[in-house]
Amino acid sequence: MFSGDHLLPDVTPLCLLEFSDTVDGERVHTLPQYYRSADKVLPYEARCIDPIHGDVFQDHRELVKGL
Repeated sequence: MFSGDHLLPDVTPLCLLEFSDTVDGERVHTLPQYYRSADKVLPYEARCIDPIHGDVFQDHRELVKGL
């Protein structure tokens, strides 16, 4: 599985920027969005995960559960 910047084994996600996505300026909570997005890869069977930064790793489920 190519994970891009989504799953990185040696980097803690830092989702601090919250951009307004509405006309009234309501901010998006990006960290909960990231967690929900990471949970979506749990059902996938993948032997190797290839991130954009760092080495190929295994066990994406363990990585996601540790977030």
